[in-house]
Amino acid sequence: MTYYKQHLVAASQTKQISLPFNGLYNSYLGELLDMDLEDYSEQANDFVYELNLTKYHKALTAGYAQHLIKAINEYHGLSIKISNVDYEPMNGRNTGDALWCDVDVATLPAIPPAELQPYANDSLTSYSGFSSFYDPNLQHLEGAKLANWNDVYITFIIEYLANDINDTDYIERDYIYKAEGNGGAIEILMNNITAEQCEQLNTLLYKDAE
Repeated sequence: MTYYKQHLVAASQTKQISLPFNGLYNSYLGELLDMDLEDYSEQANDFVYELNLTKYHKALTAGYAQHLIKAINEYHGLSIKISNVDYEPMNGRNTGDALWCDVDVATLPAIPPAELQPYANDSLTSYSGFSSFYDPNLQHLEGAKLANWNDVYITFIIEYLANDINDTDYIERDYIYKAEGNGGAIEILMNNITAEQCEQLNTLLYKDAE
């Protein structure tokens, strides 16, 4: 933390940027409902997966987004604010959700571009079927004011800060642990279906518990 505080950038500009955020795609979160339903009957499982789960998925995604930003803010003393969470239904496409945030670049630590290079290599290197519009070599950022960085490069700072806590998998598991302590995926589901569906599901779940 001392390193960061000693290297704050002298800038004053709020940017709206899209942060690296997979949401439910290829994650523990995407499997949470399956895991919570393992102890119940096939009838209860069938009922759940006949429901429209869009509202549940949106609620779970938004909850995790808030947990992620709160963890980054508290650990690093920042004030990143969520402006929007775009939910992308899981349909086999390698997309995931988008997390849009308002970031005051004046509060961000000036991480040396060399330390951000691995993130640029992963995200911006062109390959067969993908042509990057951005230079993956971050040497050109040396000495440049953070306020003048392209938004794409600023996302690497946020990703770096998230991983500095431990890693994003850790933050995701922590969110799941806390969600489980409050009723887990089933409770989140109950809050995002109709009262009639909730009553029907309760009947099936309690029947399993008898």
